[in-house]
Amino acid sequence: MLSRVFALATATVALLALSSSSAVAQDIYENGAVNSIDIPSIDILVQDSVDPLPTTVNIGANGQVGWQLNPDGTIVMTPVLDDDGNPVPELDDMDMPVLDGMGNPVFEMEPVPVDAPSIVVTGNSIVNMADGSLTTDSIVASGDATVDIAGFVGNDLEISGNARVLMNGGRIDDDAFFESTSRLEVTSGRFDDELQFFDDTTALFTGGEVRDDLVVADNAQVVIEQFSVSDAIEASGTSTTTITNGSFGAIEAVDGAVVNAAAAEVEEALGAATGSTITIGDLTTSTATDAEFEITANNSGVVEFTETARFGDLTVNARIGGEVRFKSLVADDLVVNVDGGEMLLSPATAETLDVNAALGGVVRIERGRYGSASLQALSNSIIEIVGKDFVINGIPFGPGDVPFSAGTISATLADGQDFFALFQRQFSPLPSVATIRLILVPEPTTAVLVMLGLAGIACRRRG
Repeated sequence: MLSRVFALATATVALLALSSSSAVAQDIYENGAVNSIDIPSIDILVQDSVDPLPTTVNIGANGQVGWQLNPDGTIVMTPVLDDDGNPVPELDDMDMPVLDGMGNPVFEMEPVPVDAPSIVVTGNSIVNMADGSLTTDSIVASGDATVDIAGFVGNDLEISGNARVLMNGGRIDDDAFFESTSRLEVTSGRFDDELQFFDDTTALFTGGEVRDDLVVADNAQVVIEQFSVSDAIEASGTSTTTITNGSFGAIEAVDGAVVNAAAAEVEEALGAATGSTITIGDLTTSTATDAEFEITANNSGVVEFTETARFGDLTVNARIGGEVRFKSLVADDLVVNVDGGEMLLSPATAETLDVNAALGGVVRIERGRYGSASLQALSNSIIEIVGKDFVINGIPFGPGDVPFSAGTISATLADGQDFFALFQRQFSPLPSVATIRLILVPEPTTAVLVMLGLAGIACRRRG
């Protein structure tokens, strides 16, 4: 294998004519100098030298790394083949075959890349990719290397060790993997496939987008000041994702992960499971009449909203100890499914409310406005209604457990809003009996009298 080793410590070296790709698989830079690539190149390895200065390779706007090259430095070309393995003829604007000067058909041609990582960076070395530059394959970086990307990367990013990647307008055409203690900083740019963080990696996003999933696993720490994720944030392990603002298809957290968002636009769903927590401040969703959104808290997962949350049609699922907590909720059609979890509606506004509780789940309705409502309590679940003026199947009732298995309930809720619902309650077998419980809210006059009494006592003591 033929490689080039550059010995000058301070010179800027320009890569000129290259040897045939059949003889050269990789150019090696290990000179502790600043080197430049401004023409097509084969794969490169950038590593430390004995010199204390880092080896640096600047790939200019016309630099293209990872091609097979002819002896004269031009890129090897090969015919484009159709599905049957036949060369594809080149067609003119009239869809007629293009002929050469001898009357022979001209075939479409494409450049031939080297089938290996285009750039490998190790040690303290530095690679800078200018806008307009490209690699045909992946970039692999390790050690304390730095890669600054403003160009196009034709395959994966594979980053490990304590390596650092900076992106400002670049594009990654495939997956990006960060491991160990490596770091990514993005001001702008695009990831076309999954962007994944593992181990103790860190990331800072102030712009840009990923057109697939953002995976934050293990103990990764990701800070998003502004970013767009077309699919989902998938958080797991002991990772923490902190969001100032951004847009996301969905946010999912499992296995104890924490996601905190001061503001976020989320298109489809939020889900927390196995001890994870998602906290959302200013949430933006589609409020179109056909928009559907789903929130799920499962197995001690918690989804909490610190500001008023507004939705079109919303389904909330709280299962096996999961909790969904709203400061205030507004939805068109609201479906609440609580299977072993907990849910408090106080306050909420919905045109329709459909509550289904099972497996020991608890739903408490205290305040809100609901155009119509239906309640179903199964298998040891409890639905609590906090208010006054209770009427069950046309019969006035005081506080306590509803004795009927089905019928209608009307009440005045704790905030003075009228409430009416159809209900069904499982009443057998005995171990699985469900409960619909009426809880009397204290009259305002009682609270006022208590306060006045306390004030009187205080006055007498001062006297």
